[in-house]
Amino acid sequence: MDSRICLCFFACWVFVNSTSAPNKEVDVTAAMENYEGHIDSGCASNETRKVLKNLETALLKVHLQRDNLITVHSNIQTLIYTKFEGLTINSEDFLDPDASRQSRHSMYFPKRFLKNIQPTPAKEIRLICIYLKASCLFQDRQNSSLLSGDIIGLSLGDMSVTNLREPVEIRFWHNYSLDNFSMTCVFWEEGTGKDNLGEWRTEGCKTNASQDSVLCQCNHLTYFAVLLQLSSEPLDEKLLVPLTYLSDIGCGVSASACFITIFLYLFTRKLYHDSTTKIHINLLGALFFLNVSFLSSKTLVDHLWWCSILAAFLHYSLLCSSP
Repeated sequence: MDSRICLCFFACWVFVNSTSAPNKEVDVTAAMENYEGHIDSGCASNETRKVLKNLETALLKVHLQRDNLITVHSNIQTLIYTKFEGLTINSEDFLDPDASRQSRHSMYFPKRFLKNIQPTPAKEIRLICIYLKASCLFQDRQNSSLLSGDIIGLSLGDMSVTNLREPVEIRFWHNYSLDNFSMTCVFWEEGTGKDNLGEWRTEGCKTNASQDSVLCQCNHLTYFAVLLQLSSEPLDEKLLVPLTYLSDIGCGVSASACFITIFLYLFTRKLYHDSTTKIHINLLGALFFLNVSFLSSKTLVDHLWWCSILAAFLHYSLLCSSP
């Protein structure tokens, strides 16, 4: 009799576990679909961030039938690994490059990744990776621009991971010409209130940029991205000279045309009483002085007062020529 009872309990245990695992996996899929729905409807930061938090919780609790779980959607992908020391993850291994809107990326976790991390005893450690293509979720006060809008989040469950001896490597690929931009690896630091959602910071991250990719080496885990900023380097002399000539020629032609038109108007008495023509002549006069001011500006750079007066006159002419 006792053996039958034990067998019955065992059968119930097997049934419960076999039915609960798929349900938890469905919860991850549902959370990802819910996230994509918020992104497609306009990406309201506060509400969508809550949905993202729910997804993180679902990934933390989902039942794994093997040592990894990869789920891919159009704007988001999630990866869970239980064996990750010395692991290299490349998006080419699980993304269809022809069908996916996601950019190529890769991650590397050193073999001694867990050496200075003290996990909770008897608790499974799982690496959670989240790829997002929605920079509006992590928008700071400066409205910073991110490379391709790509964001990668890394975490070890609910543990705080900082000061790693060997950095985690994250590589972002791109196909843009970014000669006039500086690229910096950054991580997201959560804000402290409703008005301060957070900001992008650089501490603990090193940037190695090449022509088609950016390698970020960071000693902690959080959300990472590549910040784009206009470079402060001067324009190449080979480009500056022809561009200057084109500007001078264009302004000269425009000023000459305005002067000729005004001159012809002054000697055409029949048009004196036409108010519409007078308005256009005033506009031409403003454009003429605008071009002359611009052409004269280079000769007065070393004279502070004259340069200031000319700048004010140029600005006034620009305002007068605006519709």
